[in-house]
Amino acid sequence: MSKPCQIQKIYATAFYIVFQLRTPGKTVYLYMGRGKGYEGLFIGECAPPSFLRKQDQLRNYLRKHLSSCFLHEVLIDKKDRAIILRFQKMGKINNFSYFWKGRDSYFFHFFHEISKNNTRIYTSWNGYIEKLSETLDLFDIYDELGRIDIEKRNDIKTIGVEQLLHDEEEISNSRSNKTKANKKLEKKIHLIKKDISRIEKLKAIEAKVEDSLFEKEIQDKDVFHFEGFKVKFFHGMSFYQKRNRVYEKIKGFKKALKIQEERLKETQKEIEGKKDVQKQSTLLPIMPIWKSEAKPNKTQKSNESFNIVTFKDMKICYGQNAKENDSIRIKWAKKEDYWFHLESDKSPHIFVKGDSEVILSEELFVFVANIMKKESGLKTSEVNLMYTKVKNLKGVKKSPGKVLYKKEKYRKVVL
Repeated sequence: MSKPCQIQKIYATAFYIVFQLRTPGKTVYLYMGRGKGYEGLFIGECAPPSFLRKQDQLRNYLRKHLSSCFLHEVLIDKKDRAIILRFQKMGKINNFSYFWKGRDSYFFHFFHEISKNNTRIYTSWNGYIEKLSETLDLFDIYDELGRIDIEKRNDIKTIGVEQLLHDEEEISNSRSNKTKANKKLEKKIHLIKKDISRIEKLKAIEAKVEDSLFEKEIQDKDVFHFEGFKVKFFHGMSFYQKRNRVYEKIKGFKKALKIQEERLKETQKEIEGKKDVQKQSTLLPIMPIWKSEAKPNKTQKSNESFNIVTFKDMKICYGQNAKENDSIRIKWAKKEDYWFHLESDKSPHIFVKGDSEVILSEELFVFVANIMKKESGLKTSEVNLMYTKVKNLKGVKKSPGKVLYKKEKYRKVVL
């Protein structure tokens, strides 16, 4: 690359990442394979069609860090299948690298943190790593992934970007044409064809009716059977009346045949239209091996303020305020757990959870009553408990801590 070019836009398809580069007097597109057999770099003069474009984590990452930067050069590993894009951002040279290993792919990002005046390296497979020696080749970062000195091929073929996009579109169409809607239409076509085939077999009835032996065949019969076709005759009908009745049925089947043939044409036209017009590719983007950063578990975080005590093989949890009571009911308690409250008085919500089934023993009632007395500030030795299963509770909107309950039971505990 003789002169730096600006990375104006970054697109993504299921198989490629596409950098729109502006060179002096010309715009070109650098296609980078995402993995699973789609690998390497390709130069083209067209952006991917909107039909194939995707929004995914890799595209968003590259847009965040490389958009509007200036690409200085593309380095190709002399050993294995890896490349480095060297680009300038805020006056500093940064590096984004992609490595294809088997069917998998990986990347690393060597960048400058301007605010902290230092450099960092982020790897997709291992997160942030320690600063490297200044003499180390950046490609050596991939050694731990099994980077080897592969034999270079001299019979490399060049493929046009248009061909790459055409192939991806063909794959997308072949997979997306088997949608639920299309399957339903295909089933409809199968049933229509089955009806048409059955009706066409009945054409032979007409020849049979005109046969001289037909009169003897139906003379003493109340029902006429032929190839699954059945006509009932009324008592006392003459041969001519019976024959006319059969003709009426044949005439009806001829009309049905025309109707079914029209339905078949319309359904076939409908399914062809769905194949021709497709709004968006259904292919899933190929992703590099990417270690997800651990995010704090919101439920666990909220549990830190909950009061949880153990009684035998059960856990007993209660909150200090209305908000905590709701949080415990929604996030901590399960449907088969038990909920306790003071009868006709304000109190904390106490929830009892067991490893399996909660057994409501006298000891458990005394244990819960002691907690209820302490947390409610009761002065009496009698604690009137009300309880039910959590599945019988329903929160009240805009009223924190308030619940509607059913199938409740009552228990007086004397401490």
